[in-house]
Amino acid sequence: MPARWEFVEMSPCIDLGSGWTTSVDYALKVFDHVSCISVPGQAEQASAIKHPLPSDSASAVVTDPPYYAAIPYADLSDFFFSWLKRSLGPHHSKLLGPDLVSKDEELVSLAHRAAMYRNKDNSWFERQMELACMESRRVCEPRGLGVFVFANKETPAWEAMLAALTQAGWVVTASWPIDTESGTRLRAKNSAALASSVHLVCRPRENPDGSLRQTDIGEWRDILQELPIRIHTWLPRLAGEGVVGADAIFACLGPALEIFSRYSRVERADGTPVPLGEYLEQVWAAVAKEALSLLFKDADVSGLEPDARLTAMWLWTLRTEADDKEFQEVENEDEEDEKSGKPNAKGGFVLEFDAARKIAQGLGANLEELKSVVEVKGQTARLLPVGARRPLRPL
Repeated sequence: MPARWEFVEMSPCIDLGSGWTTSVDYALKVFDHVSCISVPGQAEQASAIKHPLPSDSASAVVTDPPYYAAIPYADLSDFFFSWLKRSLGPHHSKLLGPDLVSKDEELVSLAHRAAMYRNKDNSWFERQMELACMESRRVCEPRGLGVFVFANKETPAWEAMLAALTQAGWVVTASWPIDTESGTRLRAKNSAALASSVHLVCRPRENPDGSLRQTDIGEWRDILQELPIRIHTWLPRLAGEGVVGADAIFACLGPALEIFSRYSRVERADGTPVPLGEYLEQVWAAVAKEALSLLFKDADVSGLEPDARLTAMWLWTLRTEADDKEFQEVENEDEEDEKSGKPNAKGGFVLEFDAARKIAQGLGANLEELKSVVEVKGQTARLLPVGARRPLRPL
């Protein structure tokens, strides 16, 4: 876990980021809203899979769950926990009693980071997240609302989160990208990080008495017919509001999942169930085709070569603005290679491999057949700059 040392105090000389004026304004906005609330709130520490609220007691459940493998929350908390224990330990002995933050039940996928997390893989994350989502649905009224905030550019993370939601009995009705990420933060510099957090809006798939609906069966053929129509409605709307690239792709997941998650099970004509992962492949394909038609309005994109279609969609995915600003080129994505002295390919545009594979698949292309255009290294795919490409066929 690399460390970046910084002063904790706010700088009174700047108005950007954590500057004095910005921080005071944020505090005053909170006070303005809180001052008009007459009902006192209550905060309580509890496990997400063992919620203290009774069933069907909440009109809304709003949560910002862990981002899969993006952040080792408990490890980061140890640094602050040790100082809080010294200063506030006598006043909150129960809360600050342990020597360090507990990590056994932390809901993250960190098996790739250290041996102590070997059991916390993708399947463990999905299973525990499903239990947490089920508990959220339990405390929510049958006509209530659930909002789950998620921001991750890795497709396995989204698949795990969405699988947990649908299997827990939530119907995803919409998804709204809200700008919550600062462009000046360290993570956002020279990377394809998301500029927004996607708010997944859900409703319980329940009967009026609170029991889970389990007899709704969807036909795969009908869902595949409805999907492109839904994407065609949403993607241009998002582009018109300035939401493009990866943010637009993930923002389309909510409307697309409303079709799939309204059913307790989706079946083919022969009765075999359709897994969520297969449906998400179709969603990526529909988004890719619709985005390509937005890029080349009033043009027949079917005549474009596979490398041209892939290049256009790849660059669109990395966009963070809806205007004609230059795309951000990622040159030093692999920091470990740079530190170890290994040669690092310069230039090009980097995407997570699985996202690149799904984009190519949605456009009818195969990354294995486009090695002259795309360089795959581990879990990273790099769209090579034009000068580094080899011809697809002899001239």
